[in-house]
Amino acid sequence: MVATRRWMQPFPPSFRKFRISNIRPPIQLTMNPLRFLVGTFVNTFGITQPTPENERKAGLFIAIMLGGVLLLIGLVAFALHSVLTQ
Repeated sequence: MVATRRWMQPFPPSFRKFRISNIRPPIQLTMNPLRFLVGTFVNTFGITQPTPENERKAGLFIAIMLGGVLLLIGLVAFALHSVLTQ
């Protein structure tokens, strides 16, 4: 009798739960930018994850606030540049 190697032995019965039919669908290749922004912001600052219904509202709020801050920084930089170059 030839001893079978471990990698040649059949799968145990508990392995049946990992059949191909139980594998998740493929990961979405494109992601909504607002969803990415919300996930990054929430995970960075440790805020509670919003519900799926509120995720869009949170994304819009964060995007508007981020745009406002960037606009304000740009205006201050432009004002300082115009004052200092005269």
